Amino acid sequence: MVRVALPSENAAVASSSMRKYVSFSVSLPIVLFKSGPLSSFPICNQSLPSRERAADLINQALHGLAYSPGVIFDGDLPAATSFPMPINLGATFNMKLVHDIASIISTEARAFNNEGQAGLTFFTPKINIFRDPRWGRGQETPGEDSFLTSQYVYALIQGLQRGDDERYLKIAANCKHFDAYDLENWNGTNRHHFDAKVTDQDLVETYLPSFKTCIQDAQVASIMCSYNSINGIPACAHQFLLETIARESFHLNGFVVSDCGAIGNSLYTHHYTSTVEDTVAVALHVGTDLECGVFYLFHLPDALNSKKITESDIDRSLMRTFHVLVRLGWFDPPEQQIYRQLNKNNVDTLEARQLSLGIGSAQESIVLLKNTNQMQGLYHGRAPFLIDPVTGFKNLTAGTLINIEHARGCGISSYNEKDFAAAIELARTSDIVFFFGGIDNTIEREGVDRQSITLPAIQLTLIKRLEKVTHSPLHIVIMSGGGVDFSYIRDSTQCASLIWIGYPGQSGGLAIATVIFGQYNPAGRLPVTIYPASYVNEVSMFDMQMRPSSTNLGRTYKFYTGQAVYEF
Repeated sequence: MVRVALPSENAAVASSSMRKYVSFSVSLPIVLFKSGPLSSFPICNQSLPSRERAADLINQALHGLAYSPGVIFDGDLPAATSFPMPINLGATFNMKLVHDIASIISTEARAFNNEGQAGLTFFTPKINIFRDPRWGRGQETPGEDSFLTSQYVYALIQGLQRGDDERYLKIAANCKHFDAYDLENWNGTNRHHFDAKVTDQDLVETYLPSFKTCIQDAQVASIMCSYNSINGIPACAHQFLLETIARESFHLNGFVVSDCGAIGNSLYTHHYTSTVEDTVAVALHVGTDLECGVFYLFHLPDALNSKKITESDIDRSLMRTFHVLVRLGWFDPPEQQIYRQLNKNNVDTLEARQLSLGIGSAQESIVLLKNTNQMQGLYHGRAPFLIDPVTGFKNLTAGTLINIEHARGCGISSYNEKDFAAAIELARTSDIVFFFGGIDNTIEREGVDRQSITLPAIQLTLIKRLEKVTHSPLHIVIMSGGGVDFSYIRDSTQCASLIWIGYPGQSGGLAIATVIFGQYNPAGRLPVTIYPASYVNEVSMFDMQMRPSSTNLGRTYKFYTGQAVYEF
């Protein structure tokens, strides 16, 4: 999920000079540029260094709450280009493609901002390692490998933050969630309560490399501390991670924002602090500059009045946040900025549509896992721009003797077989049969981890019924973010091919149609290990160790000692 705000949703800091909370509107402060009340102050002097300008802004006490509702899809801008999920981009192993997609995203983001429908700080990318196949948000990452994730985040940040005008950030990206965040809600423990026990070796080799690249090499403008604790210390109160690692070792040049409500977790769920004042003080002292939420809003003045924090603590965080605003060009004349000229005509362009299909992103991410006797592709014809597979199939076969029919066989994970009959009868009278199935966000999403990694039983039952009536072997197309145990399909002589398409975005239907009918040769590679179903009974999701042990078969292609269904 990408959330957008400036500097962050409900982000809060306090006014040091006024000793009280004041608001700071996110509307473009044009009044500052030429004749406004601050036009003669250093904040509007474009010849000064950005940090000096930010310091002057703090001195003028124009700081406090920064708020944006995120992206508003309405009016002249009802939608933006939808690209494949990060797990798909990881499957392409194509970092130029990742960069080009990010560049279009940032262009459209600027256009939305100029139309008053978005902020300029984007809560993306998500670069935690896809450690466990049950994790509900694994599809938001590029996969299980720290090197691949590091390459991905570098390309993505360059496309998001850099463009035609080197004077300014195009947008401010945010690498999340720092750190060791990869559990939503499993066996009665959710992400707000979870304490990730991580060894120094795993921290250095697995959990930190992508953030090092993001901060040190790609120079991201901000990072987000996570809900969980790491070795007993809440992420947003973790001095070693935020101060020693992120700032001193990786040289973060930007601000730290909490995940939404995470500061309060130190008190209410992790029980690391005992009072609201101490909770504010710990978070601010270790460098959590902004909060997505209201804990700072309600309790920071109390911490200041009780002398748990000082004005200099607040000023330090203000400097970091407003320095990013200056780098975004927020206080410079719009007419002098290339990015301020972007508008609705720069959204959903032909270039963006072509890239969403690929030469192209959706196509390049498709992984052919099984192809008995080279059954793919079946037909070669023209390729119009389309969305869903059925329509794509019909258009690609227009003018031929091929007739495309479809039937709904079952729900994603229901137990109702009422639609089986129609699907089975259609399969009985068809020459070639494709089964489209998989999982969706009813099974894997933010806040929801999977309990099993099998294909839902209702779907496997239907596949077995179809095998009995088809005149030729079945072709299986699976949509999922996390890995699914495909053992039955892999081993079945009645299943000729197996294709994994992830979550391929707005052009996914056409992309898979071009693959099936031979117009595109699928070359995607799995960015994750596909584990057998038994893995979930053999390894606890709470076990953060990457290497095998007496309670852990090992994780990812580097350390897994079992027999993978399909390898990374």
